[in-house]
Amino acid sequence: MLRPRPALWFRLLCPYEDLLAALQTLARTRGVEISASGDEQWQDRARVESLLERFTAFAERYGAYWPSAASAPPAAGGPRPLARAEAALAALQGWEAGCRDLIGALVQHERTVFELGLQLDWLQALARAQLDARLGLAPRAHLDARVLMLPAGHLLEPVPDTLHTLLPGAERDFVVVIGRSEQLDLAQQRAEQLHGRRFVPQPARAGPRQTARALEQRLAEARGSVATLRAELGQRAHAHQLPGHLGALHWLRWAWETGRGQDGTGGFGWITGWAERDTARDLAALLQRDGCRALVSHPPPPPGLEPPVILDNPRWAVPFEFLTRLYGVPGAGEADPSPVVGIVAPLLFGYMFGDVGQGLLILAAGLLWRRRQPLARIAIPCGISATAFGFVFGSVFGLEDLLPALWLHPLGAPQAVLLPPLVFGALLLVAGLLLDLLGAWWSGRVEAWWRTQGGVVLGFLTVLGLAQPPLGLLCLLGWCGWCAQQLHAAFRDGRPLAFLGELVEWFEQLLRLLVNTLSFARVGAFALAHAGLSLATVQLAAAIPWGPGQIVMLVLGNLVMLSLELLVVSIQTTRLLLFEFFIRFLRGQGRALRPLTAPRFT
Repeated sequence: MLRPRPALWFRLLCPYEDLLAALQTLARTRGVEISASGDEQWQDRARVESLLERFTAFAERYGAYWPSAASAPPAAGGPRPLARAEAALAALQGWEAGCRDLIGALVQHERTVFELGLQLDWLQALARAQLDARLGLAPRAHLDARVLMLPAGHLLEPVPDTLHTLLPGAERDFVVVIGRSEQLDLAQQRAEQLHGRRFVPQPARAGPRQTARALEQRLAEARGSVATLRAELGQRAHAHQLPGHLGALHWLRWAWETGRGQDGTGGFGWITGWAERDTARDLAALLQRDGCRALVSHPPPPPGLEPPVILDNPRWAVPFEFLTRLYGVPGAGEADPSPVVGIVAPLLFGYMFGDVGQGLLILAAGLLWRRRQPLARIAIPCGISATAFGFVFGSVFGLEDLLPALWLHPLGAPQAVLLPPLVFGALLLVAGLLLDLLGAWWSGRVEAWWRTQGGVVLGFLTVLGLAQPPLGLLCLLGWCGWCAQQLHAAFRDGRPLAFLGELVEWFEQLLRLLVNTLSFARVGAFALAHAGLSLATVQLAAAIPWGPGQIVMLVLGNLVMLSLELLVVSIQTTRLLLFEFFIRFLRGQGRALRPLTAPRFT
């Protein structure tokens, strides 16, 4: 559980016509990373590049008129990927030749729909503003008027000595600017910087209502023509089997962009990469189940390639991997602290946020959002912990007279509240040092760890053991023995002066550990701050004579505390873990497995 598992290298050989189907099977496992090899591995590189360039050019011109691509992967044993893609491109060319005139007519009708929609939006904006359609747009002496069209919500910076009138539309805004020509040009430049443009209203030959009804009728006719042409395009696309052909081209581009598939000699392709050990053992069976003819082997990886790691944690600790990854991914020889964080983080959070009512709200929010936002799962244990410490401190939405405190009320004994976090912090730092020792054992560096960190650990335990003289004396004897051993080794190796420098460095690390331990006093300080805010909220509510007003004040006060302290307490918990705990053992030099995922076609 604490030790990350390195991935296993694999090599897969299959007939070239089964290559894409094999890639799809690997993507479906969600536990395979394809080796980052170059696209020079393709034997027909120039052929693939030319084909995909032509497909990209087709997509830029006609992608808006295609149906969705078929997402089903190519079946094993079918045509070779390149041959199938070339046949698909030929089908696209045939579809283009038969639909060129139809697409041209569709473009014209869609442009008509867009222009009519603009004119109708303009008239409706005028009607909402109760303005005349002419709006003084006729030029006057030394003055002119211009209508600028902007995306909705964008504000145009006024030009000096001009008159601006804003007319909000349904999907865009119109700005009427009156001034001299050079000023209108400047206003138009500013509109274009906001992705707007000039708009020229059509002259109204009838009243606003009649003009709007005529526009609506023309717009409905144009939309009907667009729908008819779209339906005709859809029929022709299915007649040319366009969804399947597009799917074949998308699959080829996906395989090309991954740069993994290898077109070898003799009609065979091969794939290399990393896989979780359980997945690696089942690869052959999975490929056979999907009809892929393949041979799977697990040779040693090429020199210089570092295997990615898989964090192996129980389900309840998986959300806390997020905090570990903030510092870095543990390497194969490092301990993964996620299970420890899954216990420590809620305890720190709950101690600083001890309130039954607020803890239940945090718990409810975590349960509500856990499926939409996986990170919200962290709120579930944190809410439970805050609720539990709420019973310990006897606080419900800041009220301390509803429940008896199982231990004490924080403001009644502040020194007692500050002491447990210090003890907890010292134990957590010792756990971090032990995790560092565990990683040294896995990596075969126990002797080096003892020489560099053994004295720091024994010195820290000696200071902590001062509260228990027998234990402190035992640790002191051990630390003296370690110093004697290191001094003997230094004289034996002819480096007594170097030993003095190392001793100073060990004392510096020991002092740093003691300072880090004192940092945990902020946990108790924030618990007192939470109690102080709760007391202030209750007293403000009690100062209001009106009963419902007191309830409103309590609700508002608790909302302020929730929003403020959720941020502050979360930051402090993260800071203590990253900069006081993780630095003792975690280097974060590992690399997580990047699973291959199948493409999504539209």
